[in-house]
Amino acid sequence: MATRKYRRWEAPPLLVGALIAVGFPVAVLVNWPQPVKPPLLAGCAVAVLLVMCYIDGPAVWVSVGPEQVTVANWLVIHRVPRGLVDRVEEVDRLGMDLVLTDGTKIGLGAWQPSLVPATSRSRGRSAYRSRQLLALFADLPAAPTGGVVRRRPRLVNIALLAAPIVGFWIVLGL
Repeated sequence: MATRKYRRWEAPPLLVGALIAVGFPVAVLVNWPQPVKPPLLAGCAVAVLLVMCYIDGPAVWVSVGPEQVTVANWLVIHRVPRGLVDRVEEVDRLGMDLVLTDGTKIGLGAWQPSLVPATSRSRGRSAYRSRQLLALFADLPAAPTGGVVRRRPRLVNIALLAAPIVGFWIVLGL
């Protein structure tokens, strides 16, 4: 059986990212000529916003297979053998957790809304997203697998977050 993936594709981070990616170069070109340092510093801030739009949007996902569940949150990825998953639990429209057989909870970042607090989302939208995630687990039966939960940092996302900050300090040194 194939693995199914739920990725957070939402309009707010993609729209904001596109507006920033197009708007900033246009603003710099319209106001040219000017000193180099201010646009570079502003570019570092723009880079942080673009990275956050990516990390808070399509970079967050949940993959469910018969033998393994993979939860990719912002900065950490969890690989859980399917036999260790007890249930998926919704936390009063504020989030969803993957509950393991030993009681450990792993937050499902893909359920949470992008760029807005969870409390601002309607009850219907929360229920729709919950049904989508629960369908992943219901459609694929679990294989009786054991093992350990593997947890590792998402080094690419950490590097993406660090790059604009390092660039900011380099520009300040000019």
